Amino acid sequence: TGPGSVAIDGEGRNGIYTSYLLANMNTPGIPIEMVFKRVLQGVASDTDRKQIPWMSSSLDIDFYFAVIY
Repeated sequence: TGPGSVAIDGEGRNGIYTSYLLANMNTPGIPIEMVFKRVLQGVASDTDRKQIPWMSSSLDIDFYFAVIY
């Protein structure tokens, strides 16, 4: 979450952020930046924008959790 903020745990096995990360990271063909944008959108929506995941990156190459074969 953003600097100085505390993450909202949620009620499931995983926290809200982790749930959205797991749901999106195995989507074939989307770069990591899109994974994190989808996670941000889901978390923000589920928390009525009380939690906004914070992103900072210095990646200089494309990275995919799942590739299309």
